Amino acid sequence: MKKTATAVVFIMLFAMLSVFPAAAESTNYNVDMPYYSYTYDDNDRVVQTPAPYYTEKTVSGSDIGVGGFKTLSDIFYDKESGLIYLTDSGNNRVIVVDGNYKPIKEIKAEENGGLNSPGSVCVRDGKIYIADTGNSRILVLEDKNFKVIKELKKPEVKLFDANYKYSPSRIAVDLAGRIYVIATDINDGILLLNENGEFIRFAAAPKVTTSLWNKFLKLFMTKAQKAELEKSVPTEYSSFLMDENGFLYLTSSDSTVHPITKLNSQGTDILEYSDDEYPDGDASHKLNKTAPVVSRFVDITVRNDGIYASIDTEKGRVFVYDSEGNMIYCFGGIGTQNGTFYSPSAIEFVGDKLLVTDSFYGTVTVFAKTDFGAAADSATVYMQNGDYTNAAKMWKEVLRLCPDYSFAKLNLARVDIQNKDYKAALSKLHGTKSFSYYSKAFKGCRKEFIREHFTILIIGLCVLAAAIILLRYALRKYSVKERLLKNRLFSELNYSNHTMFHPFDGFWDLKREKRGSFRAANILMVLFALLYGLRAQFSGYIFTGALPSQINAVFETGKVLIPLFLWIVSNWCFTTLMDGEGSMKDIYTATAYSLKPYIITAVPLWLLSLCLTEEEAFIYTSLSTIVTVWTLALIFFSMMVTHDYTLSKGIITAVLTLVGICLILFIALTFTNIIQKIYDFGFDIYSEMNYRIT
Repeated sequence: MKKTATAVVFIMLFAMLSVFPAAAESTNYNVDMPYYSYTYDDNDRVVQTPAPYYTEKTVSGSDIGVGGFKTLSDIFYDKESGLIYLTDSGNNRVIVVDGNYKPIKEIKAEENGGLNSPGSVCVRDGKIYIADTGNSRILVLEDKNFKVIKELKKPEVKLFDANYKYSPSRIAVDLAGRIYVIATDINDGILLLNENGEFIRFAAAPKVTTSLWNKFLKLFMTKAQKAELEKSVPTEYSSFLMDENGFLYLTSSDSTVHPITKLNSQGTDILEYSDDEYPDGDASHKLNKTAPVVSRFVDITVRNDGIYASIDTEKGRVFVYDSEGNMIYCFGGIGTQNGTFYSPSAIEFVGDKLLVTDSFYGTVTVFAKTDFGAAADSATVYMQNGDYTNAAKMWKEVLRLCPDYSFAKLNLARVDIQNKDYKAALSKLHGTKSFSYYSKAFKGCRKEFIREHFTILIIGLCVLAAAIILLRYALRKYSVKERLLKNRLFSELNYSNHTMFHPFDGFWDLKREKRGSFRAANILMVLFALLYGLRAQFSGYIFTGALPSQINAVFETGKVLIPLFLWIVSNWCFTTLMDGEGSMKDIYTATAYSLKPYIITAVPLWLLSLCLTEEEAFIYTSLSTIVTVWTLALIFFSMMVTHDYTLSKGIITAVLTLVGICLILFIALTFTNIIQKIYDFGFDIYSEMNYRIT
């Protein structure tokens, strides 16, 4: 029983450990913080970081003497006046406070019927714009005396149903005074109004793409069903803001679209991001292998230097990105302690502080930067401004505070590239997934190498060319090839050159004229395996994406050899029932001879992969694809000729062979499962008997 209990405890511990994110760094930086701070490395692993922000204070309505907040829905910071606007939707008011959180004004607009569940507020050019959601209007006030100067009611829009209740929930104003409105139950995009509240057009409408399945279903639908399907419209946005340069940042909590977009005046998404990793919180990463992770952004805030932050209402996390879409850090969480949230609703940069509202608790959490956060932000800004000297100093400070912060290592490598220290950059980038920067560093190293060794390279090429010419001359003069061809094994191996370019005649004679042999096929198969392993493990880093020490050549080769042998076995099984003339030995021999294009091109392609950059990768990829298609075509033709099939019968046989491979794998897995259960049953009986005897 003790052994059983120990085993159960071990299994439970293993299961518990397996559900936590696999962190690349085990140091617990956040022992005094109620939340977890992290980023990701190039291998998609979680890297714990020191907290970038600490909780300076938590502000409630009672703290500032205006009574408790109820459903804080938005926060806005006016840089010109330094005032902060808090939309207290549940109390039908907007509270204005200064930088010290002292109340300046409580806006209720009672002279205009009062506010009713206001959604958000925006300030532009001395005017305050309030989305008065419950009253189906937008109020415009003077920012000096807080008097209402305009009341913009429901605009006239042809797409609006007569019974549609206009409910503006979010509002932003551009430099020209045009008003952008997110209204509930409007999926055609954002309402763009002029300064008088008149409808101009829909802006930022996400594109709707009909799936192939829906297109197929439409062929069998009635008119009513088709009309219902046409109601599949773009998703609603959850929030947005207009930055100082006139770009519109939007967030969406719908997982089917990009959670963050940045639109220019033409409505084009110009949000920058690198390596096809869109800034979508945890969604692009593997926090948990057993369940998908979705970050639902409900608000966004942008600094003048391009750094932006978005709040995830699902996990209560704040994700901070640079202007190029790289995650700088993430922090926060769901909880009851200061610095955590229950229902985060809005976020805003106020100078160096970061404010987050919680609609459930009715609080504003004020975050201030730690040394790590200040260093990371400063380094990022220096990089964006091209001040690489100061950037390098700050990134080194970041690494001192967090040695495994991969983003700092990447940026130090970028600094080395700018300083043309390509070897140093290459050493920092080796083993990372930053292929674009690795390629730039590699290109610089290659250029320097060619420049430094140009004379030697030219002499080497001349010597090599002369050696080839002399070798060919010697082979012809002394009839070396003719002598070798007298050797039976060499002649059989050499015949594979003929099958490459003359597959029909070649494979016919291979079987019927005995131009090849089983032993030669074995040699070709071994050569193929060795060369495939060579390329898999030692090809250029740009093409493998991993260090040689991280690649198991045997495993990679097995992933090709096993399907190849399954093809041979499955093909033999079916062709014996379809009047095929080839034995399993014949199929194996023909298949091995079909691998010759790969064998003769493996070494040149391997050497080529060591010399090319990412921009030149298409050369390698194109050649490799040609060789692969050539080899697969030879395997098909070898099967067709070996069994003396027509083209149509050969295609049918190939399809059946692939089906047979699936059946073999299914049977093998089923058999393995049965053996495992028999073993477990026998082991349980043995354990029980051993326990009772002892």
